[in-house]
Amino acid sequence: MASDISPTIFREYDIRGVVDRDLTDAAVHLVGKGLGTLVRRAGGSKVVVGRDCRLSGVRRGVRARCRDAAA
Repeated sequence: MASDISPTIFREYDIRGVVDRDLTDAAVHLVGKGLGTLVRRAGGSKVVVGRDCRLSGVRRGVRARCRDAAA
C-alpha cells in the first residue's frame, strides 16, 4: 500500500502534487492517517490542514485518526 504514495509529493515544509496523479485519494488518505497517528502518539487530538481555494483541496485522510481536524 505504501507504493501508492509518490515520494515526490514530500517537500521540505509541505506536501504538493498534481491532483489525481500524485495526490490520489489513496495517497491523501494514507498521508492523513499517518499524520493523525503521529499526532495521537504525541498526545494530541487536533490538527489544522491548510489548502488553497481550489475544489480539489477538499480531500479526506487526517479525519480518520484525529478527533478534531479542521480543514
